[in-house]
Amino acid sequence: IEDRGRLGDMAADIIGSLSQPYSVEGSRCIIGASIGVAIAPFDGQSSEDLVRNADLALYAAKGNGRGRFRFYSSDLHQSAEDRRALEEDLRDALARGQMELTYQPVVNAKSNMVTGVEALLRWNHPDRGPISPALFIPIAEEANLIWPLGEWVLRTACAESGNRAAREAMMAGSLQAGIAFSNASVALVHGMSRPIGAHFHVAHGLSNAMLLPAVTAWSAPAALPRYADCARAMGLAAEGEGDQAAVARLVEALRDVNRDLVNIVRHNVREADQVVGDLHSLAACNDTGRRRLDAMLDEFGLDDLDGIAAFVFERTRAATLEAVARLPHGTYSNEMRVDGYNDTVVLAVTLTVDADGAHADFTGSSPTCPYGINVPIEYARAYLTYAMLVALAPRMPSNHASLEPFTVSAPEGCILNARHPDPVSVRHVIGHFVTDLCLGAIAEALPDVVPAEGSGALWNFHISARPTEPGSGLPPREILMFNSGGTGARPALDGLSATAFPSGVRTMSVEATEQVGPIVIWRKELRPGSGGNGRQRGGLGQVIELGPTEGYHFDFSAMFDRVANPARGRNGGGDGAPGAVHLDDGTPFDAKGVQRVPAGRRLVLELPGGGGFGNPAERDPAAAQRDDEQGYLA
Repeated sequence: IEDRGRLGDMAADIIGSLSQPYSVEGSRCIIGASIGVAIAPFDGQSSEDLVRNADLALYAAKGNGRGRFRFYSSDLHQSAEDRRALEEDLRDALARGQMELTYQPVVNAKSNMVTGVEALLRWNHPDRGPISPALFIPIAEEANLIWPLGEWVLRTACAESGNRAAREAMMAGSLQAGIAFSNASVALVHGMSRPIGAHFHVAHGLSNAMLLPAVTAWSAPAALPRYADCARAMGLAAEGEGDQAAVARLVEALRDVNRDLVNIVRHNVREADQVVGDLHSLAACNDTGRRRLDAMLDEFGLDDLDGIAAFVFERTRAATLEAVARLPHGTYSNEMRVDGYNDTVVLAVTLTVDADGAHADFTGSSPTCPYGINVPIEYARAYLTYAMLVALAPRMPSNHASLEPFTVSAPEGCILNARHPDPVSVRHVIGHFVTDLCLGAIAEALPDVVPAEGSGALWNFHISARPTEPGSGLPPREILMFNSGGTGARPALDGLSATAFPSGVRTMSVEATEQVGPIVIWRKELRPGSGGNGRQRGGLGQVIELGPTEGYHFDFSAMFDRVANPARGRNGGGDGAPGAVHLDDGTPFDAKGVQRVPAGRRLVLELPGGGGFGNPAERDPAAAQRDDEQGYLA
C-alpha cells in the first residue's frame, strides 16, 4: 500500500481500537499505541532500511505525545544529525567554559532544616542557550564523555566550596556533588582515583563528611560496588540513593491518581511506561481482590474475617508442628561454598529442632561484602521456611501460622544478615542458596526426601543495548532475561532440567525476548552432560547463545553463580557441571559485573546442572538408554 491516506486511516483505526477501554475481572483497563510508518520503495529499498526508518518514525510519534502515528520523513535523519552535532559540541564544552554548577538546598523533611546543598550540572550553549541535562547526559553516556563531566563536577563543587551560599549550607551539613550515573557510565566509575581524592582534601580542605557523591536513577545494581570502591579509595563516603520515596497514596479517594508520585517514578527509571504501567496493574489486581473479598463476605453473611482467620491459623499451626515432629529433636548443621562476587562465599547453618519448631543460626557464614549480593535476614528466613515446608509439609498453606515456627538468627555483619546501608540489589544470588543449605542440614534425617544440590540462583541478567554509532538514530533498549540451570536429583526421580528452584520463576520465551530489544538468540537448548551422574541424574542446564542485532552492541550485568563451585551430588551422586560465560570466540567473562558484548560477537552462557543422587552404578539401564537417545549425555 502506497496511499498515505489509507495508511493513515489504518494506523488511526489500530490506535483507536487498541485504546478502547476493556474490562478484566470487572476492572476498567486502557492501553495505548503509537505507530511509525515507512513505505517501500520511497523510504527504503531493503527490509533493514524500512525497519530502521519505521523505527525512527515510531519514536517521533512517541515524542509528540504518544497515541499517534507518524510517517517517516528525511527530517528524522536530520534529528539524528543534530544529535551528532550536539555530541561534537559537548566534547568541547568543558574546555570552552560552557559548563557551570548551580546549587539547591537539601532539606531534612522531619526537622525542616537545611542539611547541605546539591550541585547540579548545567550547560549554556553559545548558540542554543541552556540545554537540559535530560538531553545532554544521555549523549554524554553513549559518547563516553560522562567521566570528564563527572570529574569536572566533583572538582568544581569542591573549588566552589568557598562560595558563600554553599559555605553557609555546609556549615549545617555536607556538600553533595550529584550527577546521575547510569549503567553506561562505566568509564566514570573506573576513572575515579586517589589523586582526585587528594585534590579534594588537600587543595580545598574538605573533610570526608563534607563531600558526598550521590548516585541517582541507578539502573545497573551490579555496577554500584565499583562506584563505592572508587569513592572509598578517595577517602569519601559513598551513597547509593536508589529510587526511594516517602510512603504516599497512588490513588486518592479511589479516583484521583497521585500525579506527583507518578512523575517521581517516571523521571527516575529507565523504562518509565513499563514501570508506571506495572503500578496501575498492581492497583487493578488489588481492587479485584477487594471486590471478590467483599462478595464472599456478602455471600456468607460475614462482617469480617477474624473468625475464619483464627480457625485457619489454629489448624495450620498445629499441622505445621505435627510435620516438624517428623524430624527428631536435636541439632543439624551444613556448610556450602558458592561463588559470591568472584570471591568464594561460605554459607553455614546450625538448625535446632524442638517442640516449638526449627531455628536456623547462620553463624560461620562469610561477612557482608561491598557488592549487592548481601541478603537481609528476613529474605534468608523466607528461604529457610520454604525449605522446611517443601521437605516436611509441601501441601501446607503458606500463611502466618505455617511460617511462625521457623526462626533465624545471624551475627551482625554476616552476609545473611545485611542491614542498611549494605547493598542488597541482587540478594537472590546468595539468598536462593539458603534453601539447599538448610535442606542439606537435614538430609541424613530425611534421606528419602531431600534432593541433591541444584544450580540454585537464577541466571538472570540485564542488557543495555546501545547503537554502535551514537548519531545513527537507533533507540537505546533495556532488556531483562530470566534463565535457570538444573535442579538436584531427587531420591526417586531425576532432577528437573532448566527449572528454577527454589524461586519457581519461569523462563522467558525467545520470541518475547527478541521483541523487547535488538538482540538475536541464536541458540537455547539443554546442555548435554551437565547433570550430575547418579542413580538419579541431576537436571540439565542450558546453553544460550545471543548477540546484538546489526548496528548495536550491548553491556550486560552478569549475576551468575555455580561457575567456580558446582552443585554437589548426594549419597554418592556426582556433582553437576559448573557454569561458564564467554564470547563465541572463547574469550572468558566474569560471572558477575558489567561487561560488553561488541558488535558482531555473541555471548555464550553455559548454565550449571544439578547434582546427582545415589551410586551411578545403580542407575536403571532403561533410564540410561533413554538419556543417550535424548542426547542428554556429553
